Amino acid sequence: MLAEATGWIAAHANHTIAFERNRQRLDLLKKKYGEHELEVKKLDYTDTLALENEIKHAHMQHNTIIMFGDWIHSTAPTAIQTIKTMITKRQTHQP
Repeated sequence: MLAEATGWIAAHANHTIAFERNRQRLDLLKKKYGEHELEVKKLDYTDTLALENEIKHAHMQHNTIIMFGDWIHSTAPTAIQTIKTMITKRQTHQP
């Protein structure tokens, strides 16, 4: 379900980074949608520090984060707030 959504986003965006805990699913995603400048990275979003570091890195590399889509299980209760806080701190708000 999320693979197709990620593929659609990658086909319509300048650059897309997909994070996933499972290396095999990342490899399949890259194989299927890699021609759309899709970058894949293994990340366990229950690791808050790793999540923060990946958001910092993505922002430094691309300067602006236009969209952040996530499917996060209840095993990571702080992940969504971490994502919101990290992106809000780094974005320059444009009209």
